[in-house]
Amino acid sequence: MIDHIILGCKEIDEGIQFIYQKTSVMPQKGGRHPQWGTQNALLSLGQNSYLEVMAPIPGQATNYPFDSLPDFSTPKWLTWAARTEDILAVKTTLDAMNMKHSDIIPGARIKPDGQTLRWKLLFPENNYSGVFPFFIEWESKSLHPALTSPIGLSLMTWHLGHPEFSKINACFIQLKVGLHCTESVQPKLQGLFQVGQNNAVWI
Repeated sequence: MIDHIILGCKEIDEGIQFIYQKTSVMPQKGGRHPQWGTQNALLSLGQNSYLEVMAPIPGQATNYPFDSLPDFSTPKWLTWAARTEDILAVKTTLDAMNMKHSDIIPGARIKPDGQTLRWKLLFPENNYSGVFPFFIEWESKSLHPALTSPIGLSLMTWHLGHPEFSKINACFIQLKVGLHCTESVQPKLQGLFQVGQNNAVWI
């Protein structure tokens, strides 16, 4: 299941305006991730997923896997997150496929209202230029951002393309990701969004 999709940009306001100009829906600044040197703004895509605009915190170094953000000349899709209820099982599956990955990393973000969201992350070492997701398990007490972020947008299609599509799809099946990657000359991430009742836009 798609948990969230990440639009990377050099400056947070640039990313917010990029989405607003495309959709007429304004992402809301969400908070900071000090451990990665990043900040974000969020939009709900329905009850189960959301769009995250991510940018560096000014004056602070960014860390892997978001260390490329300062080099972005224009906003673009960085990667996406697949939600899991059992991140240990994901780790076991990746190990069985001989896919290198990070340790399970605890994460947290302080919201503007002072509440703290908590989660666990697992990053495959090779994310195929962002086409292959990282994995997130939310702490049960944390209210999912899809339920607290501004509404007005929904994700109709999340299109993934890559030259190594067959290898990626084989992994998706093992991991029960629920998405399909198509053949593409270059890595490709693209979303089709419904705006209001009758409008749709590709980003």
